[in-house]
Amino acid sequence: MRPLQLTMSAFGSYAGKTGIDFTRLGEKGLFVITGETGAGKTTIFDAICFALFGEASGKVREPSAFRSRYATPDTPTYVEMVFRYNGKTYRIRRNPAYQRPALRGGGTTTEQAKAELQLPDTTQVITKTQTVNEKITEILGINRNQYAQIAMIAQGQFRDLLLAGTNERQEIFRRIFNTHNYNILQDQIKRDVSDLTVMLRDAENIVRNDVQNLQCGETETSQTLNELLSTENSLMPRLPEIITLAEQQIKQDSDAVLEHTAWLVETEKKLLETSGRLKEAETFRQNLQKKEEAAKAIREAEPQLVLKKKAMETAMQREPEKEKLNASVTTITQSLPDYDKLNELQTETARLQQQAEKLEKEYKKCCEAKELSEKTLDTLQQEQKSIGDAGSELERHNNVKRQLEEKLQTLRQLASNLESYFKESETLKRYQLGLDKIIQDRQKESNRLIEMESAYFREQAGILAENLQEGMPCPVCGSLNHPNKASKSATAPTREEIEAQKKKYNDLCERVTNGTGKCEEEKGRVDTMKAGLEQQMREFSFGTDLERLPETTRAHQEQLGQQIGQLTQTIEDENKRVARKAALEHTLIPQATSKAKELAEKCSELSTTMAETVSKKKEKENQTADWRSRLAYPDKKTAEAALKQLSDLCKGIEKEIRTSTDDYNKQKELLDKTEGEIQALEKLTAGGCSIDAQAEQQLLQSLQEEKKVKENMAQKMRTRIDTNSRRLESIRAKQQSYEHTAQQLAWKKSLSDTLNGKISGKSRIELETFVQTVHFDRILHRANMHLRTLTHGQFELKRRIDFKGNAQTGLDIDIIDHHNGSTDSVKTLSGGESFKASLSLALGLSDEIQSAAGGIRLDTMFLDEGFGSLDENSRQQAMEVLEGLTTGNRLIGIISHMPELKTIDKQIVVTKRPDGSSQLEIKV
Repeated sequence: MRPLQLTMSAFGSYAGKTGIDFTRLGEKGLFVITGETGAGKTTIFDAICFALFGEASGKVREPSAFRSRYATPDTPTYVEMVFRYNGKTYRIRRNPAYQRPALRGGGTTTEQAKAELQLPDTTQVITKTQTVNEKITEILGINRNQYAQIAMIAQGQFRDLLLAGTNERQEIFRRIFNTHNYNILQDQIKRDVSDLTVMLRDAENIVRNDVQNLQCGETETSQTLNELLSTENSLMPRLPEIITLAEQQIKQDSDAVLEHTAWLVETEKKLLETSGRLKEAETFRQNLQKKEEAAKAIREAEPQLVLKKKAMETAMQREPEKEKLNASVTTITQSLPDYDKLNELQTETARLQQQAEKLEKEYKKCCEAKELSEKTLDTLQQEQKSIGDAGSELERHNNVKRQLEEKLQTLRQLASNLESYFKESETLKRYQLGLDKIIQDRQKESNRLIEMESAYFREQAGILAENLQEGMPCPVCGSLNHPNKASKSATAPTREEIEAQKKKYNDLCERVTNGTGKCEEEKGRVDTMKAGLEQQMREFSFGTDLERLPETTRAHQEQLGQQIGQLTQTIEDENKRVARKAALEHTLIPQATSKAKELAEKCSELSTTMAETVSKKKEKENQTADWRSRLAYPDKKTAEAALKQLSDLCKGIEKEIRTSTDDYNKQKELLDKTEGEIQALEKLTAGGCSIDAQAEQQLLQSLQEEKKVKENMAQKMRTRIDTNSRRLESIRAKQQSYEHTAQQLAWKKSLSDTLNGKISGKSRIELETFVQTVHFDRILHRANMHLRTLTHGQFELKRRIDFKGNAQTGLDIDIIDHHNGSTDSVKTLSGGESFKASLSLALGLSDEIQSAAGGIRLDTMFLDEGFGSLDENSRQQAMEVLEGLTTGNRLIGIISHMPELKTIDKQIVVTKRPDGSSQLEIKV
């Protein structure tokens, strides 16, 4: 991946819009990003990382801190980069979330983080942040962490990697080569061993609890179990013996339950026989009691039967009275429709009466409205005659008003022009005062310049003598000896001071020229305005006094305003008279005429209708009197009340006959039924009873008590069988689970010891470390190719394989010195040697990461600092190594503030502005 164009706006220390054209640096070779500490060098690589992945190159800076604190509020924050990969060109743009001024209503709002990626040879643009991130990873084949490790070699960090021990280096390689899963596997197996150990302990505790809860009573089995529980040894080896004891106890209880069950069956038969005999004796006693109660009931019911028969006969004698009442009810019922006809006639008569009264009132009201309408019509006709000349003067009034308004508008424009004239006059006065002040300052500085030049020329001898030395010829006389040199006055000005004074004087001259131009321009504007005002004043005959003109214009404006107001009111009144005249002619008088005619016609119609209604009412009154004479009752309500009274009397007689008959029949039926029951009971009690109920009751009670005792004993044994069976089942299940868990623990503990490097007598190398040594050996192989070039074959890095003690090992480094054949720790290297080893290790790690990432090759890399500890010869060797890395069109940028590296032709120079922000320049 090679960046072609990078644009930063309000990003990091760059306040405005800053662009970098990487194509100016060529296709390969070294270039340096130089500048003082904190100038903003590393921010360039941060911008590249942010454009690609939305994050900085390191973990110190968060995207929320990318907004430049030097930027103006309206400057947007974003990074845009054009880059080439595999021959294709892409454009990507991102902005972080930041606060910006709101477009409406003032205040600030949050600009949300956005990303967009334009694909090559197409107009397609991907806009969703997550989709852009996935597409960039797909294009490059690496993620942000891998890119930062490959493209940016930070020497300080790799010196730490060089001197780190196994544990520290293991953490570094875990992030780089993603070996964390192996560490997770080690920890998971270790946790499994711990969990299985706890499971075995819990299983044995459950078994012990089950054994303690076995119920054996006062048996030999109980004594044996108590002895087993009292020992401190594990119960698990004795489980077969415990299971056998529990099974014996269950069998003993099961046999005893069978014996009790057989006894209970026999006893239940005896109870049934005894209960049957007791029931037979009780039935005989109850039948005797029922026979006596029935005989008593017959003796009490016979007198009641005589009384009910007499009451029935009395009621039957009222039958003729009931027939007579029924006839009256029929007559009244048949006459009820006639009452409805009478009611209809009365209702119609009343309605006609109301209608006649209503028509009379309406007729009177209509006559009154007719008279009022005729008077209104006469009034409107009189008003029409009085305003016959409305509108004749309206046009003249409007013309006069327009003329006055135009004159008022002209006066207002004159007042506005006058106000502008006074303002411009004040501006001209300020310009002239300012110009006078600048002219005075120029004169002062001119005098000072003349004095300084005079003093300077007076002191030339002293200035020449300042640099004279014995043996050096005098530039004036040529003498080599200078016994009495002229001295320079302490107050004499220098050439620089004179030049500064000249610049100050020239600046004031330029300000005088500019000020003079402004005053002349402003004076021309004021004179033009004054001429225009004087012309307008002559048109109004206001004289030529500009000072009194404002008062004059105000007075004339007030006078014109009053005249326009009066005319406006007159025009408004005349418009109303015109509108009234039109309304009378076209609306009001025609409407009043039509209304008067309608009311006259309506009065005639009402008079005719009223006479017809009175005639109909008299006819209905005659019909009502005829119908009333035919009926027995005055109205239907009275007839219905009489009908109800007769019907109630008839129903009362019917009820009395029916009730007395029903009472007699029920009483007779009850006596017949009771006599039948007595006959049946006499047959059931004829032979008597030979059973001794008291003896049978005592036998029944004795059998029930004995049965209860046996049932309680059987229930206890069944409960014990159930409890022991469940406990036994649990013990057997835990026995199988325990054996299975113990087998798992055995092989998992062996595996855990192997993976975590805890096998006695073996090297303490964990699985993750073992996997990392494969990468580490390749890293050292690649690093040694660079180290041999840097040290002319003197040093070689080697992974230590001689393990001692109990500490974790496998990733320690030794250094082989081929000059003396020694092997020592890398911590014995000097500062320059450490840098060479660190640089070689960093380059080897970068090569291995690219290889592990699928052969990814980056056309542009960055090296951050690290050359300060090298001598000139070592620095040259390091540069040769880096030059070698640029083969194949690779461009390498060195981020450094070392002045010695400024010899590199291609440079990006980063400097700070006075306000603290950064700026850069490409030098090629």
